[in-house]
Amino acid sequence: MYLSAKAVAIVLVTLQFGAVHGQQPKPMILADTNRDGIVDDSDATDRAFWTPSRGAIFLPNVSDSLKRCPNQDLQGNPISNHELASCHDASGHLLLEPSLVAPLKTIPLEVSDDTISHNYATPDAASERVRLFYLNDSSANPAETASWSFVDPEFTFNASHVQAGITLGIDGREFVKDFAKWDGKVWVHLDVHANGTVIFDVVELKVAPVLTHHHLQRVSAFVSTAANESEPLVRTAERQVFEQLRGKGVGGFQPEGGRGGYGAREINAYGNLKTILPYTSKSGVKYPAGRIIHGKHYDKMLAEATIAFLEGQELQNPLSLSLDGYSSVTLMTAHGGVRAISSNGSVEGSFSITKEELAVTVDELLASETFHEVNAYKQRHIDANLGILLAEIPILRDHVIRIPSLFKAPKVSSLSSLTETVMEGEYLLVSFSPAAINGVVLGNYYAGMKVGFVDDSMSHHHTFGEVHCGSNTFRETDVAWWE
Repeated sequence: MYLSAKAVAIVLVTLQFGAVHGQQPKPMILADTNRDGIVDDSDATDRAFWTPSRGAIFLPNVSDSLKRCPNQDLQGNPISNHELASCHDASGHLLLEPSLVAPLKTIPLEVSDDTISHNYATPDAASERVRLFYLNDSSANPAETASWSFVDPEFTFNASHVQAGITLGIDGREFVKDFAKWDGKVWVHLDVHANGTVIFDVVELKVAPVLTHHHLQRVSAFVSTAANESEPLVRTAERQVFEQLRGKGVGGFQPEGGRGGYGAREINAYGNLKTILPYTSKSGVKYPAGRIIHGKHYDKMLAEATIAFLEGQELQNPLSLSLDGYSSVTLMTAHGGVRAISSNGSVEGSFSITKEELAVTVDELLASETFHEVNAYKQRHIDANLGILLAEIPILRDHVIRIPSLFKAPKVSSLSSLTETVMEGEYLLVSFSPAAINGVVLGNYYAGMKVGFVDDSMSHHHTFGEVHCGSNTFRETDVAWWE
């Protein structure tokens, strides 16, 4: 995930609420409710309940800005995956990355010198997942860690703080992992204890969602495996995200839990998770940030923790297809995009095959009943997936580009460590030759793009991967997803 934050200015509001003619002082806590990057009196209305169109947003501070999180223990042994993912800027009580904190402000109150106030977060599910800080001094530099102090749930502010107004900040320890346990919303309370009574105010915020990129977002960085390496280009789970990519402005997050777990199931490798371009479905549902599309193995879905995490973000509700039955590219056209889908077609021409298959001629291949049965089987699933897409996305069948592809059923023993048992009457298939297009589009030709054809037979295809297994992209993030 690639994190970024716009500079946020805090305007010290000068409104004063005094006890005039016996009037009770009225406390007020403000956040950037109107999302203009400034906390001021324009945020004073409709603060108590967050809505998609109005309400402050805050970020989880899950980067490692100071590179303090170790990869090994004191004996030089790799720490566990859980320990590695659990260490980040928000895993303690110091505000190590102040630029990612969302500002709040209490309005100055004219109160007696024995007055105290209390700031805290509710409900419990939220208070465990967020952190509150206060700026020690109005003259302190808000960009420095030393300028901020953690607000313990039992911490109280004295009358001088209440009279001057308190500058607060909030960040998160994690994203929404399971909507049923926490929906990402938090109420930040201001309780003022004065003259034997408690007067209070509240503002509601929500944690920013994790959004997957789509191909209309400009690429800011292309990430690939190192060239000319003699060691196998195989990652150890997701450790590289935390060991190599994470840093200032770049965070890593590992959803955990669920009965399914992750294990070694290939379906959880994310190679078949893409993003449909922003669209409005044929049923009228809007997806302004695009929509996640992912594969499944018949009734075998992604790990429960992954599904709960993706659905918990709300904005890109996942659409499931039968695994490996599609590939997606983007063309700039009047209707917003063209789907490219693999299709069993002509076997004419040359393509890379294994040594064992080199002895097989085209005529022998065409005479093979298994070859025809396997590809007819695959075509049925491709057609079914295409039907799902066309029922959902407002594009015409004529706008679909069919790319000829052939498939084969490999020996089960060669995949047994990566996949589950294949049910009777079904096939576990792989591409007969390296895939022609695999989701990464570079260049600027013809319809605004250049398609690169990469021979990945030896580097990836022989180990049942393709180009996307060794590449990734960071894309622009300054998108107002709530609009």
